Amino acid sequence: MEKLSYLFVYGTLKKDQTASWSNALEDEKFIGYGKIKGFDMYKIMNSYPGIKKGAGEVLGELYEITNQDTWKKVDKIECVNIDLYHREVVDVYLSDKIIKAYVYIYQQNVYDDDKMDGPIYNW
Repeated sequence: MEKLSYLFVYGTLKKDQTASWSNALEDEKFIGYGKIKGFDMYKIMNSYPGIKKGAGEVLGELYEITNQDTWKKVDKIECVNIDLYHREVVDVYLSDKIIKAYVYIYQQNVYDDDKMDGPIYNW
């Protein structure tokens, strides 16, 4: 896996969300708001977000991760060990530049009915 220090989040890991782990990145540096292209967002089991490759754009937040323990914590939250999500490198489009970052991609099957219409959703 390529070693990067940036993480793009689009759902329950965003700041000010209702999920109990929305503070998982509170000690990391918030870079700004951005978007990724070529992905669609799905509402998984009517409970949490997941993205898959598609034709859409996903809005979210970009963080610089300085503490290596944060990667372990977030991998655990995203259930990387059981292949629920995995990290993939993407281009994050900020207002003034493009930054390569990791994003968590959902690994299970999704249903068309669960595809979300809007780019922003609070969890």
